[in-house]
Amino acid sequence: MNKLTKGSNIRWESSRMTLPEHVEKILSWRDEQGEVQQPQLDEQQLEEINDILYIAIEYNKSVIITLWKERQFQKITGNLHFIDEINKQIHVVDKKEQVHKIKFNAIVEVEYSE
Repeated sequence: MNKLTKGSNIRWESSRMTLPEHVEKILSWRDEQGEVQQPQLDEQQLEEINDILYIAIEYNKSVIITLWKERQFQKITGNLHFIDEINKQIHVVDKKEQVHKIKFNAIVEVEYSE
């Protein structure tokens, strides 16, 4: 047993709770920060994303990729450069010629830019 074992430090046991007011304030703060849970995609949505990615790379079309990163949605617009199936990521070159490596599981939505 140590100080952190439940019941060993009786004097501080009552301070391990969170007041409802604090919980409410923490939840409202999270909402203000724009934090969102990552959406879970079904098979049909994954198939649509896959089709758009392969058409975009074949015909060199520009795409807008919505991804979930750091608990927020981000959009990247650019051309698909490479699909790396081994590492499960895609390489997108944006208008500033920067290469973005995006993991498959971070992609939420893909649409054509034009």
